[in-house]
Amino acid sequence: MERRKKTDLRVIRTQKAIREAFWQLMEQGGIDNVNVQKIVDLANINRSTFYSYYSDKYDLLDKMEGELLDGLCEIMGEVRVSEADTSTRDEIFHQHVMHILTYLESNAAHLMTLIGKGGDRSFHKRLDDQIERVWDQKGIGRHLTFPEHYLVVALSGMMTGLLTEWLRTGFAMSKEDLALLIERLARPFVDMAVVEGGNGAAGGAAASRPDASEGGR
Repeated sequence: MERRKKTDLRVIRTQKAIREAFWQLMEQGGIDNVNVQKIVDLANINRSTFYSYYSDKYDLLDKMEGELLDGLCEIMGEVRVSEADTSTRDEIFHQHVMHILTYLESNAAHLMTLIGKGGDRSFHKRLDDQIERVWDQKGIGRHLTFPEHYLVVALSGMMTGLLTEWLRTGFAMSKEDLALLIERLARPFVDMAVVEGGNGAAGGAAASRPDASEGGR
């Protein structure tokens, strides 16, 4: 058991060294600046050790991007706006958005490297696909008269555009202001999620009326 613990700790340290070396090289010159020899030199390991974990630099990049996106999608998948009344639902969604932005802030260095000059050009599309997948799994718009895919694409595109622009500009807008903007733009989608969540025909009618959530103003 003791020997296994030592082996596990060695694996963790090796993985950490590989990833830190990769990000350092990415930040210095983008993906074109990265190669296996540079990684192993910085991580102080041999090439066979690297290849025991990853097939090449792109395999490493893919896994690290996947972890970042999985973390974001896990947070996005937690929101359950259909289970509360309007006032509580608004608060739930606000906290949901703030959790997303906090997650992006905590991973800002890596995310900004990926979307910046020399980063992974496919990452924006991958982020958009992940957001689309989460909302598609929630069945947003399933009872609309037009194809639900268009609604999902609109929502995911909006979210991806806002989040990547926030990262690209170095958080020029405050987290609170961006959260408010997202909430206002996404509100129609949230109301449609409530329809799918089982509030019935009355709930659907209320969600579709412009004044339903504004007290008739």
